Amino acid sequence: MRSAANVPAQTSHHRVSLVTDEGSPADFAEGSQSSDVSPVELWPGAITGGVLLFDTVYHNSPIFRACRTGDHALVAQFATLGSLDALLIESPQGHTPLTLAAMHGNEKVCVVLLDAGVGVDHETSRGYTALIEAVRGMHAPLVKLLVERFQALPRRLNRLKVSAISEAERRGFSDIF
Repeated sequence: MRSAANVPAQTSHHRVSLVTDEGSPADFAEGSQSSDVSPVELWPGAITGGVLLFDTVYHNSPIFRACRTGDHALVAQFATLGSLDALLIESPQGHTPLTLAAMHGNEKVCVVLLDAGVGVDHETSRGYTALIEAVRGMHAPLVKLLVERFQALPRRLNRLKVSAISEAERRGFSDIF
Protein backbone atom coordinates (compact mmCIF):
# COMPACT_ATOMS: atom_id res chain seq x y z
CA MET A 1 0.00 0.00 0.00
CA ARG A 2 1.07 3.54 -0.72
CA SER A 3 1.30 5.63 2.42
CA ALA A 4 0.49 9.29 2.74
CA ALA A 5 4.18 10.00 3.30
CA ASN A 6 4.80 9.12 -0.37
CA VAL A 7 2.28 11.67 -1.64
CA PRO A 8 3.65 15.04 -2.81
CA ALA A 9 2.85 17.92 -0.47
CA GLN A 10 -0.27 19.94 -1.21
CA THR A 11 -0.47 23.70 -0.92
CA SER A 12 -3.84 23.49 0.84
CA HIS A 13 -5.05 21.08 3.48
CA HIS A 14 -8.56 19.73 3.22
CA ARG A 15 -10.51 16.58 3.84
CA VAL A 16 -11.46 14.40 0.95
CA SER A 17 -13.65 11.35 0.81
CA LEU A 18 -11.89 8.37 -0.67
CA VAL A 19 -12.89 4.86 -1.66
CA THR A 20 -11.21 2.16 0.38
CA ASP A 21 -10.36 -1.37 -0.72
CA GLU A 22 -13.76 -2.43 0.64
CA GLY A 23 -15.46 0.10 -1.63
CA SER A 24 -16.91 2.30 1.11
CA PRO A 25 -16.16 6.00 1.48
CA ALA A 26 -13.53 6.86 4.07
CA ASP A 27 -12.47 10.30 5.21
CA PHE A 28 -8.80 11.00 4.83
CA ALA A 29 -7.03 14.19 5.87
CA GLU A 30 -4.24 14.93 3.46
CA GLY A 31 -0.91 14.77 5.21
CA SER A 32 -1.92 12.06 7.69
CA GLN A 33 0.19 8.96 8.04
CA SER A 34 -2.63 6.48 7.41
CA SER A 35 -1.76 3.47 5.28
CA ASP A 36 -5.27 2.00 5.39
CA VAL A 37 -6.41 3.87 2.29
CA SER A 38 -6.42 2.23 -1.11
CA PRO A 39 -3.37 3.40 -3.09
CA VAL A 40 -5.49 4.07 -6.16
CA GLU A 41 -7.52 6.80 -4.47
CA LEU A 42 -4.82 8.38 -2.35
CA TRP A 43 -3.11 10.44 -5.05
CA PRO A 44 -3.70 14.18 -5.44
CA GLY A 45 -5.66 15.43 -8.43
CA ALA A 46 -9.15 16.25 -9.51
CA ILE A 47 -11.63 15.25 -6.84
CA THR A 48 -15.27 15.59 -7.84
CA GLY A 49 -18.13 14.35 -5.72
CA GLY A 50 -15.60 12.80 -3.34
CA VAL A 51 -14.10 10.54 -6.03
CA LEU A 52 -10.58 10.94 -7.36
CA LEU A 53 -10.88 11.14 -11.14
CA PHE A 54 -7.52 12.20 -12.48
CA ASP A 55 -4.13 12.43 -10.90
CA THR A 56 -2.32 15.48 -12.24
CA VAL A 57 0.98 14.47 -10.64
CA TYR A 58 1.28 10.89 -11.90
CA HIS A 59 -1.04 11.26 -14.93
CA ASN A 60 -3.12 8.30 -13.94
CA SER A 61 -6.74 7.78 -13.04
CA PRO A 62 -8.67 5.01 -11.34
CA ILE A 63 -11.84 5.61 -13.36
CA PHE A 64 -10.05 5.86 -16.70
CA ARG A 65 -8.01 2.74 -15.89
CA ALA A 66 -11.21 0.86 -14.98
CA CYS A 67 -12.87 1.98 -18.24
CA ARG A 68 -9.84 0.93 -20.26
CA THR A 69 -9.53 -2.49 -18.61
CA GLY A 70 -13.27 -3.25 -18.45
CA ASP A 71 -13.64 -3.20 -14.65
CA HIS A 72 -17.38 -2.48 -14.70
CA ALA A 73 -17.77 -3.12 -10.95
CA LEU A 74 -15.31 -0.36 -10.09
CA VAL A 75 -16.92 1.98 -12.65
CA ALA A 76 -20.29 1.25 -11.00
CA GLN A 77 -18.77 2.31 -7.65
CA PHE A 78 -17.55 5.56 -9.17
CA ALA A 79 -20.94 6.14 -10.80
CA THR A 80 -22.67 5.65 -7.44
CA LEU A 81 -20.28 7.84 -5.42
CA GLY A 82 -19.70 10.64 -7.91
CA SER A 83 -21.86 13.15 -9.71
CA LEU A 84 -22.77 13.08 -13.39
CA ASP A 85 -20.22 15.84 -13.94
CA ALA A 86 -17.60 13.49 -12.52
CA LEU A 87 -18.42 10.94 -15.23
CA LEU A 88 -17.96 13.56 -17.96
CA ILE A 89 -14.44 14.63 -16.97
CA GLU A 90 -11.98 14.56 -19.86
CA SER A 91 -8.49 13.12 -19.82
CA PRO A 92 -5.62 15.18 -21.24
CA GLN A 93 -6.09 13.15 -24.44
CA GLY A 94 -9.70 14.36 -24.71
CA HIS A 95 -11.49 11.16 -23.69
CA THR A 96 -14.30 10.78 -21.18
CA PRO A 97 -14.77 7.51 -19.32
CA LEU A 98 -17.48 6.55 -21.86
CA THR A 99 -15.41 7.26 -24.97
CA LEU A 100 -12.43 5.42 -23.49
CA ALA A 101 -14.57 2.38 -22.64
CA ALA A 102 -16.06 2.43 -26.16
CA MET A 103 -12.63 2.74 -27.75
CA HIS A 104 -11.60 -0.45 -25.93
CA GLY A 105 -14.91 -2.25 -26.65
CA ASN A 106 -15.88 -2.60 -22.99
CA GLU A 107 -19.64 -3.06 -23.32
CA LYS A 108 -20.43 -3.60 -19.63
CA VAL A 109 -18.60 -0.41 -18.67
CA CYS A 110 -20.48 1.53 -21.35
CA VAL A 111 -23.80 0.20 -20.05
CA VAL A 112 -22.93 1.21 -16.46
CA LEU A 113 -22.03 4.74 -17.57
CA LEU A 114 -25.06 5.15 -19.83
CA ASP A 115 -27.40 3.79 -17.15
CA ALA A 116 -25.84 6.33 -14.75
CA GLY A 117 -27.01 9.14 -17.02
CA VAL A 118 -24.11 9.86 -19.34
CA GLY A 119 -25.56 10.88 -22.71
CA VAL A 120 -24.93 8.38 -25.47
CA ASP A 121 -24.18 11.14 -27.99
CA HIS A 122 -22.09 13.26 -25.59
CA GLU A 123 -19.21 14.75 -27.56
CA THR A 124 -15.86 15.60 -26.02
CA SER A 125 -13.88 18.76 -26.72
CA ARG A 126 -11.98 16.81 -29.38
CA GLY A 127 -15.10 15.49 -31.11
CA TYR A 128 -15.04 11.97 -29.67
CA THR A 129 -18.34 10.15 -29.11
CA ALA A 130 -18.86 6.64 -27.82
CA LEU A 131 -20.32 5.49 -31.15
CA ILE A 132 -17.50 6.91 -33.26
CA GLU A 133 -14.92 5.37 -30.91
CA ALA A 134 -16.68 1.98 -31.04
CA VAL A 135 -16.68 2.18 -34.85
CA ARG A 136 -12.98 3.15 -34.91
CA GLY A 137 -12.23 0.13 -32.74
CA MET A 138 -14.42 -2.06 -34.99
CA HIS A 139 -16.40 -3.28 -31.97
CA ALA A 140 -19.54 -4.46 -33.80
CA PRO A 141 -21.48 -5.73 -30.74
CA LEU A 142 -20.92 -2.44 -28.93
CA VAL A 143 -21.94 -0.40 -31.97
CA LYS A 144 -25.15 -2.43 -32.20
CA LEU A 145 -25.81 -1.94 -28.47
CA LEU A 146 -25.26 1.82 -28.63
CA VAL A 147 -27.57 2.22 -31.62
CA GLU A 148 -30.33 -0.22 -30.70
CA ARG A 149 -30.56 0.02 -26.92
CA PHE A 150 -29.34 3.56 -26.29
CA GLN A 151 -30.44 5.18 -29.57
CA ALA A 152 -27.05 6.59 -30.56
CA LEU A 153 -27.33 8.56 -33.79
CA PRO A 154 -25.02 7.11 -36.48
CA ARG A 155 -25.60 10.03 -38.89
CA ARG A 156 -24.94 12.75 -36.28
CA LEU A 157 -21.96 14.91 -37.27
CA ASN A 158 -19.45 15.81 -34.60
CA ARG A 159 -17.65 19.16 -34.48
CA LEU A 160 -15.18 17.85 -37.06
CA LYS A 161 -18.03 16.97 -39.45
CA VAL A 162 -17.48 13.25 -38.95
CA SER A 163 -20.31 10.79 -38.31
CA ALA A 164 -20.13 7.19 -37.16
CA ILE A 165 -21.41 6.14 -40.61
CA SER A 166 -18.72 8.13 -42.45
CA GLU A 167 -16.07 6.72 -40.11
CA ALA A 168 -17.33 3.17 -40.75
CA GLU A 169 -17.25 3.73 -44.51
CA ARG A 170 -13.74 5.16 -44.31
CA ARG A 171 -12.60 2.03 -42.48
CA GLY A 172 -14.42 -0.40 -44.78
CA PHE A 173 -16.74 -1.31 -41.92
CA SER A 174 -20.00 0.11 -43.34
CA ASP A 175 -21.93 -3.15 -43.01
CA ILE A 176 -21.98 -2.59 -39.26
CA PHE A 177 -25.11 -0.45 -39.57
